[in-house]
Formats: sequence, C-alpha cells, structure tokens
Amino acid sequence: MKFNLWLSEKLKKLGLTQRKLAEQAGVSPATVSRWLSGEFEPDLTNLRKINQVLGVPERELFLQLGLVGKDFFTLDEGEVMVPVLGNSIPCGKPGGELEECVEGYEVFKKSLLPFPVSESSLDGIRAYLIHAKGDSMQGDGIRNGDRVLFSPDLEARSGDIVIAYIEDEGFTIKRIFFQNSTVILQASNPAFPPIVVQPGIQEIRIIGKVIMHIGFH
Repeated sequence: MKFNLWLSEKLKKLGLTQRKLAEQAGVSPATVSRWLSGEFEPDLTNLRKINQVLGVPERELFLQLGLVGKDFFTLDEGEVMVPVLGNSIPCGKPGGELEECVEGYEVFKKSLLPFPVSESSLDGIRAYLIHAKGDSMQGDGIRNGDRVLFSPDLEARSGDIVIAYIEDEGFTIKRIFFQNSTVILQASNPAFPPIVVQPGIQEIRIIGKVIMHIGFH
C-alpha cells in the first residue's frame, strides 16, 4: 500500500483530521495535504513526528516508506542497523539534521564496531554510512565505492580522518590537521595536494569523524 493511502486509513481509524495531524505533528496543513495526495512523502524527521501522533510502531512507518526490508526486524543478537545516507549530503546540512538524508539501513555485526552497542542503538552515539567517491584516500585503504562509517558525535582531533564540507568545493573525506586557526585537509594519495583552509577566507564544517571503512576490493 502506498504511504498516502496508508496515512489516510490511519487518520480515518483514529478519527483525526488533516488539520489535527498537522497541528500535533508541528507541520503545516498544506504539508499534510501534499502527503495525502501522494505529491511527496515525509522525510525521516517528519516520519517520526507522525509516529508520535498516530502511536503506531516505528517499524510500520519504515516499512511503508520502504526504508527497510522485513528482515530489519529479525536481526540476530549480534547485529545492529546503521542508517545509510544518500549519495550526497545536501550542502550546508549540520550534523544534527543528517537523519533527513537517510535513504535506508544496513545490517552491521556488533563485533565490527569499535565501541559498545546495545540491542538497537549505538549507545547514544549517532553513526551513519556513506559511500566514498574517488581515490584520494587510497593510502588509508579507502577506495572508490567503499562504505565509510562516521559519527557527528565524536570529537575530531588533529590527525583524524573526517568528512568535511568546504565552502564552494563541497564534501570530502580527508585527514585533518589543525595549525593554530588554519585547517589542513590531507589526502593519503600523493597525487592529491593538501587543501589549506584559511580563517575568514573560506568556511569549513566537520560533518563527522570517520570511525572505520568497509571495502569490497
């Protein structure tokens, strides 16, 4: 069943109007109307707001949007789900809004993760997967198409590998170094020169610290 038809049925069953859903979910009535018409579907943030209003299991919502498969809910004890971001993070997105970019989930063995995890979360540490592009970090084993696991909640220190957004250039995966107020992003492939970001001249934002990568080579 399509999401708009599913949502319409839920509203009828609960006796909720479009306006009431909009009010309780903190969105505009026009937004709810467009959901119900099938013009577009809610992102993950609004999906969870809908969940709070309707009081249905979150897994039901995820399945309706096709974010996860049915095997999502039959994980082994030693597995955990990690959200996967789209091919590109919208420019300017701060770390707190990364959930809006989630396009699916992947199963991870807990034993592979370098920090403790509980049954269904990473113990308060947000972590995301994104696919690497290019070969500028091949010296660190990160090659084109590899999956990179990163967290916006871990502090990035000088010498760490990070995902950064550079004004007018976009996103990149590099090893970061701090020299006073200057930031240097260093590739591990000698064919790529370092990127030097001077204060007041160019803006840089650290999206997250790279935790590990998974290659297919």
